Amino acid sequence: MAKRDYKTLVGAVDGLDVSVKIAADSAWFRSGLNIDSVNIPPNVEVRSYGDYPGLRKLYAESAFVVVPLQESVHACGYAVIAEAMAMGKPVITTYITGHSDYIVEGETGFYVPHEDRDALRDRISYLLENPDVARTMGLKARSLMESEFTLEQYSEKIAAAAGLTNTADRSISR
Repeated sequence: MAKRDYKTLVGAVDGLDVSVKIAADSAWFRSGLNIDSVNIPPNVEVRSYGDYPGLRKLYAESAFVVVPLQESVHACGYAVIAEAMAMGKPVITTYITGHSDYIVEGETGFYVPHEDRDALRDRISYLLENPDVARTMGLKARSLMESEFTLEQYSEKIAAAAGLTNTADRSISR
C-alpha cells in the first residue's frame, strides 16, 4: 500500500477484458487507499491476501504484476517488484524519482510515466495481447533475479559499503 497509485491503475483497466486483483494490505504501512472516491469497475477486486503465502499464490496465478506508484523521495515497491520477478513475472511499474533498478525496460518489464493512465493501459494491453512475450519477459525476470539479486549478493554489497570484507569461511570481519 505504501505510495501506491491505485487510482491510475483502476482508470487504466476500466473496461479491459481482464480480471485485476489489487492486494491492498501492508504490515508496514497502514495508510488508506487513494481510490476511496473512485467507482471500482466490476473487473477489479480490492482486498487483502492475508499473508506471504497468499501473496505468492496471487503472483503465481498472474500473467504479470503491475506496481503503480506515487512519487516519493524514498524507494517504494522494491519488495513487490523483486518478489514478482523472482516468481517469473514481468512487472509494469511507474517511473518515479526512486525507481527500481531491477527492471530492464522491455526485457523484464516496463516503466510508465507517473499518473499516465493511457501509457499504463497500453502496456497492460500489450502484455495481455502477447502472452508469449509476457512469459518470455517473466523468464528473463526470474533469471535476472537469480543471477544478480540474490541474498548473498545483497549481503556482500552491504558488507562492502560498510567497509567489511567477506572471508572464505563466510564470517564477516573488519
